[in-house]
Amino acid sequence: MPPATPSIFPLLDSRPRIRVVDIGANPIDGDPPYAPLLRAGQADIVGFEPNRDALAALLQKKGPHETYLPHAIGDGKRHTLYHCQAPGMTSLLEPNAALLALFHGFPDWARVVRTEAVDTVRLDDVPETAGADLIKIDIQGAELMALGNAPERLAAALVEAGLAACVNVMAPCTSVYRWQGAVETASEVPVLIKTTAARYAELEAAIRARHPYELPEIVAVPFERGLAAYLDWVGAETRPPAG
Repeated sequence: MPPATPSIFPLLDSRPRIRVVDIGANPIDGDPPYAPLLRAGQADIVGFEPNRDALAALLQKKGPHETYLPHAIGDGKRHTLYHCQAPGMTSLLEPNAALLALFHGFPDWARVVRTEAVDTVRLDDVPETAGADLIKIDIQGAELMALGNAPERLAAALVEAGLAACVNVMAPCTSVYRWQGAVETASEVPVLIKTTAARYAELEAAIRARHPYELPEIVAVPFERGLAAYLDWVGAETRPPAG
């Protein structure tokens, strides 16, 4: 027989617990991807589920390291929640019937059975999400709305990972740009990230993995001059772990 695959869990015993934020926690496809960590007692879960029936099911079977809240994560404004025949298709966006008709089964699954006006909540405004190590999100097309309104949580993730010494979250601005042949206008939040050239590749990969845009604006501007003690601090805070 081939040798058994070694488990990572003995290594995790000496590491901090993993904080998972689950946006759209309705378990429609079996166990969530973090289930092994939860079963091993290595994770704390903060989940969001605005579907009342799904939330009740989650609360009924939750363990001591799971917290579930009834919020719809979005931009902090009032929206319509479209409840669909298949609960996993429920979304803050109205299903596109013409597009869904191209796929087998989707017109039935995405049939709207009722609508509900909901006040969405910004991820940055929920204190339970502070210090998140992992964000799992499944909200049927509203991911941009949710993550685009969580710059502080994304900034904290970069600092906590040691990829940035400091992240300045700037005031929201209006951006006008051409995308796929059309001129678009969007409200965006610029961030200024302090790191080193040695960590740039990892930082870029981390931003792309977390960013809601298909093509985020990521540009590196080198330091020409600066306070030596400050530059030393940036280098120390972003130094890769030994080994």
